[in-house]
Amino acid sequence: MIKKIYLSLLIILILNNVGYISILKPSSPICLKQKYLILISTLLMLIVVIPVIFMTFYFSYKFRKKNKNVKYKPEWDYSKKIEIVVWLIPIFIILILGIITWKSTHELDPGKKVLNNNKNLINIEVISLDWKWLFIYNKVGIATINQLVLPINVPIELKITSNTVMNSFFIPQISSQIYSMSGMISKNFLISNKKGNYIGMSTNFSGKGFSGMKFKVLVVSLKNFEIWIKKIKEYRKQINYKILLNKSINSKIEYYSSLENNSLKVLINKFN
Repeated sequence: MIKKIYLSLLIILILNNVGYISILKPSSPICLKQKYLILISTLLMLIVVIPVIFMTFYFSYKFRKKNKNVKYKPEWDYSKKIEIVVWLIPIFIILILGIITWKSTHELDPGKKVLNNNKNLINIEVISLDWKWLFIYNKVGIATINQLVLPINVPIELKITSNTVMNSFFIPQISSQIYSMSGMISKNFLISNKKGNYIGMSTNFSGKGFSGMKFKVLVVSLKNFEIWIKKIKEYRKQINYKILLNKSINSKIEYYSSLENNSLKVLINKFN
């Protein structure tokens, strides 16, 4: 029994390190709502799960072979009370879950703007490569590999696509999961209200280097974000897409201060 407890704790720690439990530690309004959605759904389903587990042990104990006090009823086959319970409770839970799912699907749509105005909106182009992530800040003319820096409390619009196979863009504590697919653009609006270092990843298997296809996310103050942009521009390094398109595993963070024009449009037209 003790070994099983230790094994369970080990699994939880491993999952926490790779980021899959990070969604329960939200750093954005979107992920906070997703957290509540997960908890509410879990609690609703436990209404069925807990009594079933309890009754499994209870019936096993009550109807054990040594218990001579239980009446044997071989002809019993129907109970109106049991039928009402086993049908009404699941129907009620499914109805509630259906309403919650309908509302949350529209409310948490990744393509829905987090704010109704475009004030201070920052546009970032995201391209999944084999096996790394390219982030392009077109308005300021910089790009990074495997590092995404965001200013706190500022709305962000991500335009996401893929140069090769389909991938899945996901920052568990900040944004919803959304697919990156070649020949099309997926939009994802997000905003973070807590400074910190986070991990982003691909959650769609895409080949040999998939396990190393992670990127760092830094949420900083607007002042530090502007300082970071200035530092990147000092690198004076020209982006070279021919080199970037080469396959690489566990790619390091790289910075570019000079971009090729309309990179996203060129990439999309490549598949059209």
